[in-house]
Amino acid sequence: MAADKEQRQINLNKAYGSASQRLRDGHRDEFNQMYTEEAAKLGETWHPRLTAEQRAAEEFDRLVTEFPFLRDRLPTGDVVGAPDPTGAAEAG
Repeated sequence: MAADKEQRQINLNKAYGSASQRLRDGHRDEFNQMYTEEAAKLGETWHPRLTAEQRAAEEFDRLVTEFPFLRDRLPTGDVVGAPDPTGAAEAG
């Protein structure tokens, strides 16, 4: 019986963790703002971890700064799936 209760608590903890993660992922900016505010109330400083996209952008910027010749290798024409920088498609 005690093992069943222990396993139930383990399962509920896992479910809580998964639900919390899904909620944080779905409302990341709002969650990070609340977390920052709550930490500040306690006299702590908290900074959210960078997303994969943010880390990639930082790495990209670092590489282009370190190796400027890479700029010449970037596509200058239409990139499939990229938004039209002139906005002409939206004006249509």
